[in-house]
Amino acid sequence: MFGFRTVYLLSSLILFVSDRILSTSHSLYLPMIAVSLLGFIFGTRMLLQQTQIKWLALLGLSMPLAYVFWWTGSVDGQLWMNISEDALLQWQAFFQSLGVLCFFVSIIPIWALHNLLEQGDKHVSPSKIQHQTLLWLGTAMGLLALLPINYIAQDTNQRWDLGYFKTASPGESSIALVQNLSEPITAYLFFQMGMDVTEEVRTYFDQLPNNNLEIRYVDKDLEPTLAKELSVQNNGIIVLAKGTADNRSVERIQIGKTISSAKRNLKKMDEEFREALLKLTQSANTLYFTGGHGELYWKVDEDSDDSRKIAMLKRGLSSSNFSIKELSIVNGLANEIPEDAGAIVILAPQIEFSEPEVTTLLNFWKQGKSLFIALEPDGATLTSLLTELNVAMDTTPLAHNSIYMPTSSRALPVHKQNLITNKFSTHASVTTLSRYNKVMQLVFAGAGSLTALDGEAEVTTSIKSLESTWKDSNQNFIQDSNEEEGLWSIAMAVEQSVTVDSENKTAKAVIFSDASWLTDDYLGKSIKVGQQAIQPHAITLSDTILWLTDQKEISGTVNAETDVKIQHSKGEQGWLFFSSSTLIPLFLFGLGSWRIRRRTQGDQ
Repeated sequence: MFGFRTVYLLSSLILFVSDRILSTSHSLYLPMIAVSLLGFIFGTRMLLQQTQIKWLALLGLSMPLAYVFWWTGSVDGQLWMNISEDALLQWQAFFQSLGVLCFFVSIIPIWALHNLLEQGDKHVSPSKIQHQTLLWLGTAMGLLALLPINYIAQDTNQRWDLGYFKTASPGESSIALVQNLSEPITAYLFFQMGMDVTEEVRTYFDQLPNNNLEIRYVDKDLEPTLAKELSVQNNGIIVLAKGTADNRSVERIQIGKTISSAKRNLKKMDEEFREALLKLTQSANTLYFTGGHGELYWKVDEDSDDSRKIAMLKRGLSSSNFSIKELSIVNGLANEIPEDAGAIVILAPQIEFSEPEVTTLLNFWKQGKSLFIALEPDGATLTSLLTELNVAMDTTPLAHNSIYMPTSSRALPVHKQNLITNKFSTHASVTTLSRYNKVMQLVFAGAGSLTALDGEAEVTTSIKSLESTWKDSNQNFIQDSNEEEGLWSIAMAVEQSVTVDSENKTAKAVIFSDASWLTDDYLGKSIKVGQQAIQPHAITLSDTILWLTDQKEISGTVNAETDVKIQHSKGEQGWLFFSSSTLIPLFLFGLGSWRIRRRTQGDQ
């Protein structure tokens, strides 16, 4: 039967195609809108002819009214309305909600009336038509009552995530960066509203302070001009912008348009956001890594030992907005350090530095600059340099009988030298470690020990070994009676006030008696704190370098999300199996038997 329901559906389809697929400038846009509106009027006329109830015309005319409200709440509809940007989202929600209301109070009763009228005139009376109309109109209103609940839940953004996947939350470093913004930054989130990935991104940004960070949710298809200005081709991108359109700096973070394509990026979104914000707001500091003495290096030849590779270290420092350069005798190590050097990094040299090189490093330090030194017991000791810094290193390897890190499935005696410690001081270079010392642990494979000497510089122990750590002087991995045990300093921070060109500065240095913790084998190791994964070695490196370069205010944790599967004990699994395979079928069988018995009794 070709009835008014078919006319309404065809008119709605034409309206949808013209509004959502064609642009307002398209030649067919207005004709198709006119055809759909005429279809609604014609369908309403058919409805009145079949029912002879005039007030039912309100149901038919609610369909075009729904479109008017929806269009008013769209972006195009805002062109003629004088609404402030702050109130724009509320007005859009108001008008679009009215559009949805008019659509449902029209289509649901019309659908029911069509089914009723198909029964024939003998079975349908005006009173029955009114009764069915009011019944289904009430049903439509009941369904629409869910809309305010959904809007409130959307607005408050309260979520209970029981799934396998979860987006990384903002770490301390990202939050500190936002809190310390000196000028406004706008975060344009190019995502289609209502998508799962949009909610994941929103969850992250809702947790950031809004001091100088403005967050705007943008659909690229609805704001093509802005997207063109920011060079955005598709949704699924976060753009951080600083400055005006004439002098704007931007950083982009690729996320993805769907949850399946964005999962990997969402897990590391905190790291990506921090990196982009650093590049946008902080000037890059230059770190010079010494070379030519067998130091740890990010490039390893085929014949080299992979355990000395530090590619991850370089990548991490670069993502933290540090510029990495090499320093050797060729470019100033033996005479004058380049002026752009923020700090000099010395990692596990195997050959001692020459006297001119040591003199150059000390002159650099006495200018109020910084040194990062990590040595190995079996490498160069740099005694002349450390002595000037009021530090001495004992190259005897430290070991522990019971608390150590095996590097294979089976613990071996040699693993006793893989020290584990959570003994951190309150020094500014290890603030994050000290705050989370109950969950953060560092591993030092083959560390020596440090001692403070008398002198002008202030020396502070920042990291110590655990109690009962002993010096394995003969390296037989057995604590002999003459091998002393105790607490030993593994890392020290050195500070000294200096005057340079009538300006008071602080020369800084950090010294480690082990460098293995900086290699790729250890730097990327993570531990789980709640649902988030943090990397203690990476945090130690970041906090130390940020302290040396006077950026301590942006230090802290950087979060990554770990996948945590739901696990059950054997007893829980047995209970779940018994419930699903026995109790639930029995319950359904009993419910069906009761229902059949009630129906049989009714027939009698």
